[in-house]
Amino acid sequence: MQEVETAKPTTFVADVPIEQMYRVPDVAAKLGMSPDWTLRYFQAQDSIVSIPSPPKRGKRKYCTHLIPHSALMDAVRKLSKPR
Repeated sequence: MQEVETAKPTTFVADVPIEQMYRVPDVAAKLGMSPDWTLRYFQAQDSIVSIPSPPKRGKRKYCTHLIPHSALMDAVRKLSKPR
């Protein structure tokens, strides 16, 4: 597994913390797993944010999945634990 940053990249906008979000292919590359496995893993954890595309007539709809930095760090801790 590749080394992942340990500091939480959080910014504040009007005193509201905004956490860094990552796309599934980026997280999959960091974890060394496939994008399909990564999507299933984080959907099972209920830690994924899904943003559907607006519906278009005659076109299939797409969905962008985003994973928060805290969920990524939790996954790195769980997956790197010795068994």
